[in-house]
Amino acid sequence: MNTLNYGRRYEDLAEVDDRINLSREQHQYLVELSPEPIIVYCGNRIVYINPAGVVMIGAQQKDEVIGKDIFDFLHTNHRETMGTDIEEFLRKGLPSELFERKLVRLDGMTITVEVRAIPLMYKGELAIQFLCRNITEQRKFEQSLIEGEQRYRQMIQISPQATLIHSDGVITYVNDETKKLMHADNEKLLVGKSLFDFIHRDYHAILRKRLDEVSSNQDPNQFIAYKLVDLDGNLIEVEISSIEVKNVGGQSYIQSVLRDITAQRKEEEALRENARTYERLIEFLPEPIVVTDQDKIIYLNVSAADLVRSSTQELLGKSWIDFIHPNDADRSVEMMQELLHTDTLSPFSESTIICGDGELIEVEVSSIRIHNFMGKSVILTVIRDLTERKLSQEILLKSEKLSVIGQLAAGVAHEIRNPLTVLRGFTQLLQKELGNNHSYLLTMLSELDRINNIVNEFMTLAKPQFVQFHSNHICDILNSVISILETQAILVNVYIKSNYADQIPNIHCDENQLKQVFINVIKNAIEAMPFGGEIDILVELTSDDHLLIRIRDQGPGIPQEMIQRLGEPFFTTKENGTGLGLMICQRIIEAHQGKLSITSCEGKGTTIDILLPLESIEIE
Repeated sequence: MNTLNYGRRYEDLAEVDDRINLSREQHQYLVELSPEPIIVYCGNRIVYINPAGVVMIGAQQKDEVIGKDIFDFLHTNHRETMGTDIEEFLRKGLPSELFERKLVRLDGMTITVEVRAIPLMYKGELAIQFLCRNITEQRKFEQSLIEGEQRYRQMIQISPQATLIHSDGVITYVNDETKKLMHADNEKLLVGKSLFDFIHRDYHAILRKRLDEVSSNQDPNQFIAYKLVDLDGNLIEVEISSIEVKNVGGQSYIQSVLRDITAQRKEEEALRENARTYERLIEFLPEPIVVTDQDKIIYLNVSAADLVRSSTQELLGKSWIDFIHPNDADRSVEMMQELLHTDTLSPFSESTIICGDGELIEVEVSSIRIHNFMGKSVILTVIRDLTERKLSQEILLKSEKLSVIGQLAAGVAHEIRNPLTVLRGFTQLLQKELGNNHSYLLTMLSELDRINNIVNEFMTLAKPQFVQFHSNHICDILNSVISILETQAILVNVYIKSNYADQIPNIHCDENQLKQVFINVIKNAIEAMPFGGEIDILVELTSDDHLLIRIRDQGPGIPQEMIQRLGEPFFTTKENGTGLGLMICQRIIEAHQGKLSITSCEGKGTTIDILLPLESIEIE
């Protein structure tokens, strides 16, 4: 067991301060209500004093003390050594031993205080926290012992602190407060008994050591925590301070003052548990939380670190501006500056953040100013990832577009196809009567055929096609398509190369629909290379039981900003295209529970990957 020194009460407060990250208001409340004076000294001036300190110094309010130099209150006998002591405290950076100083109150009264100096950082600067205890009365009390043992006994008898006297471990005197503490009806139940009879056995070794220290005048006023067992068998947590005293006859005995800290310990443990609960609540909240001071990140929870794909250690201390897209940076800075002057929660606004791996994520953020977070005003920000919402909106928009296209296609079929057939019939009749010497008739027939092809694509979208899934070999389907398009390809110096892996299993598919997909994709590849080139077709198995069909051309490629829009109705990179062909291909692949993806590099060509499930996966 470790012994606790005189300032253990305050070290406990500091310990609570370390562990209550987001409960500074509770901690400040505890410090403010501390019965012992606490002073913070920074930059040659007092920057903080609690109410107990205000009372100790004889002031009415903090403003009478804040900003003054501590030397203004030191007795002249201590001013010369105090400057050297402060420099030594800051140099060592460790809590000091207890020392005494005399202070001159504002009303001119001189008091004696017991002090422990603890170096710390205060708002980014080195400071010293003085934990004080006014021992003026105690010193007067000790002085009065010299004047007579009887008067001394009368004083401690009415003392509000539990006090007992013992010699060689045997209790010789107890005051009324001690009897109350131990639940003793009269002093005879305690006097003559060994002190060890009432100290819990786990603390016997500590008590023996402490009695030896007191007898040798080591740390005579140090408070040590013990557990007592009262006469009812209840455990009581106490702090005991002991001092060796000699009576008029020169006989030595030890006086011990007991403080019941049972309630204080329960309160501190409740505060710690509340702090731990609050900390766990915030730490594992599913919504990302970030706390910033100026532009520095001083806290973030697990969800926030996961969102930006970095560790907490990597993010703490960094500027939050580093993770905001440049397009949103100025607006974010302006919003944060406005929040420093209001306690109003900002409405959620959309922004783009940059993850640790460089990926951009669309989010919405809302922020509010928080007071007294580790002694300062900070900004707490809640972040919501909009990735899934944006994706859902895109899917809904695409679905709505498809619905509109379907309705439009049905109308086109009725309103255009019939007059289109009449126009083509009369054009053919004119051609028959006038012969082939009129080139405009051939142009008219060609354009009428193109209109008819567009109408057919609309009809494909408008009407569900009757499909029949059978077991087919993908290489046979591809070879059939290649044989159809190879002649067209050779005419423009395009060569189709195929590379099929060994032992490719069958897949469950509609042969005609897949042929439509491959014809469309390979035809687009041919048209992308009007001056010749190669088309590479690869078929292989993937590690997740799918079949990969990769079709790569050597065309000019597609700009990155256009790739995401490929497959939208009426969006095309071809001069005379409609954008419906690729959209139909995507619908066919999706109906086969597959996936069609496009990658492209400008100047190097375009690659289309088609993933299809193997035959063991049932297709509805």
